[in-house]
Amino acid sequence: VLQEFASFVYRHFTLNLHKYPTLSSLSLAIFRANFLDKNAKIPITDTFLYDKIKSGYTGGQVDIYKHMNPPHTGVYCYDVNSLYPYVMSNSSFPVGTPRFFEGSQIDLTAFETFGFLKVKVHAPKDLNIPLLQLRRNGKTISPLGTWTDWYFSEELKLALTLGYKFEIIEGVLFERGKPFINYVQTLYNLRNSYSKGDPLFVNFF
Repeated sequence: VLQEFASFVYRHFTLNLHKYPTLSSLSLAIFRANFLDKNAKIPITDTFLYDKIKSGYTGGQVDIYKHMNPPHTGVYCYDVNSLYPYVMSNSSFPVGTPRFFEGSQIDLTAFETFGFLKVKVHAPKDLNIPLLQLRRNGKTISPLGTWTDWYFSEELKLALTLGYKFEIIEGVLFERGKPFINYVQTLYNLRNSYSKGDPLFVNFF
């Protein structure tokens, strides 16, 4: 199986499978070797900016809510075809040279405001299902009230529609870009070239 997979990877992407111990490292190598635009600006930020942005990372949000009044007897299940690749292909990502700023001179609602912001959050105290997360004492929570933390600008824009209010303290702004369109579309088309009973179809996405 590994020999067949190694031949497949080399045939399509000219990479030696044995140099990449995990699928994640192989995926990154395929992207960088075959799909990364030579003129694309996707910088690795310095430690100063990286530490600020990283402090706002909390991981995925997975919650279960039981609607007790009235009780629900039906459940709707949705099967989305390759949701993660779809988002990678169609959503804007931070690219370009990062620009650090301090102060509240930024308009959060502006299209150009795209990046990571440190804000003082004022969450509605009557919000039934809080949106914004933060890490406290090793746990991820979605609180009400007031606190200060780092968030992605598009997450904050969504929170505004739910009644959240923000005081901007500082941030790191980027340009918008879609660097994964060709990468995702090529792999998706390659996957669909196999029948549904083929192992390659099952394991692409």
